[in-house]
Amino acid sequence: MKTVFRDISWFKDVLLPVVVTMLGVYLGILASDWQDQQRERELKQEMLRQIYREAQSNVQSLTNSYQYHLQLKDSLETWRQQQLPDAERIRRGQQLFRGLNPAFLRSAAFTSAIHGGGLQILPYDLFHQTASIYTGQQKLDDMNQILLGKLVDLFTNQGEDTGQAIYQLIQIYIVDIVRSEEMLMKENKALIEKIKDTLGNELNKNEKD
Repeated sequence: MKTVFRDISWFKDVLLPVVVTMLGVYLGILASDWQDQQRERELKQEMLRQIYREAQSNVQSLTNSYQYHLQLKDSLETWRQQQLPDAERIRRGQQLFRGLNPAFLRSAAFTSAIHGGGLQILPYDLFHQTASIYTGQQKLDDMNQILLGKLVDLFTNQGEDTGQAIYQLIQIYIVDIVRSEEMLMKENKALIEKIKDTLGNELNKNEKD
């Protein structure tokens, strides 16, 4: 019995296999953690790139609508201050009005980020900022839908005072629409700059590709 234990090399025969096994397990865990972190990092970057592109598209759409709506708002205000007769204001309004022309605002990137676990992956302040913008965009879209519905009703059921009713309706809504578009353009531009700062060179490389 003593001979058996005497022939055992405790380091080579006992400790070394245990150490090697534990080291292998530890390295495996490290590799798995690194792969998970790498996948999460790539997912985060892709989410931000998609939101970045969507914000750029929304800024362009808002800019186009805003220019038209601002012209409409300023004209209505000018005619009011000039105290033009109702008939003249309605005539000018009919010439200027080219439909509602609402901004077409996208939200697919942020919706995908939510379903993809964006709240856990994206920095909280950036996620909160993005969510606030999309809430504002939904409110603007709701406002446009309400105005569009009221205009359709007025055009469908025309009467002697239809022109005046349409003029007054647009005058009421256009101020809020312009204000909302101004705010959303500013917030989307701020989000674009924040994503640029977050992604840095990664965004530049992707844009070049």
